[in-house]
Amino acid sequence: MKDLLFIDKMLTTRIITIVYWLMLLFAVLTGISAIRILDGFIGLLTGLVIMALSACLARIFCECFAVIFKCYEELKEINSNQAPSK
Repeated sequence: MKDLLFIDKMLTTRIITIVYWLMLLFAVLTGISAIRILDGFIGLLTGLVIMALSACLARIFCECFAVIFKCYEELKEINSNQAPSK
């Protein structure tokens, strides 16, 4: 509960993981619906392409945000390791 009330620890990295899994689920459901709507080989091909591209884009999108927060954590660690200069 303390982690939620104070901003000492980042909660966003966990949220990014949840968003990533939701985006993957959406990609699969969109691909399946494309396969069902479009009949035949074109529907199958379109659905698989939608699934693959959506999964890649979801990964890239979430990794960009994760990198930002990882950089913040590393900078925070570097700052805490530095001795105060006088």
